[in-house]
Amino acid sequence: MWASRHRTNHRAELASAALSFVVAVLSGVFSLFEHLRSRRPSFLLTVYLLFTSVFDIQRSRSYALSPDLDTVATIFASRLGVKVFLAVVEARDKRRLLLPEFADCPPEATSGVYRRTTFWWLNDLFKRGFSKALAVEDLFQLDKKLQTEYLHQLLGSAWEKSKSA
Repeated sequence: MWASRHRTNHRAELASAALSFVVAVLSGVFSLFEHLRSRRPSFLLTVYLLFTSVFDIQRSRSYALSPDLDTVATIFASRLGVKVFLAVVEARDKRRLLLPEFADCPPEATSGVYRRTTFWWLNDLFKRGFSKALAVEDLFQLDKKLQTEYLHQLLGSAWEKSKSA
């Protein structure tokens, strides 16, 4: 699209478009790899999509105001819509995608960056606490590394190492 234009204002337009395409392909591969290897959505990819979407809003407006960039503005606006959609979808909870041995993770461990930043994962607990008095069974299961048995073993091994040193 950029290469077919007769008039170029900047020498970096074509390089920028090519680099944007490469980044889009690499972010798709990165997203797939992250979904296969992690319990929670990718922090880097979600933040990247969020910030670049904010900056692309301004670029989309600039392209739309230029009369010779009608086609580019249309394609860029649709690309921006897809990027915003991906920023929302990428940050979603992955609980239903996890293998059965990881399905009992606490909601904090599977929440995306937006839910963890705003503590949105606590809303279910607040709803339960509003309707009835909470008991220990109503609380979320602790992460394995925060349970007392694990911490007791860790402290005991550190204590034994310090005594023998």
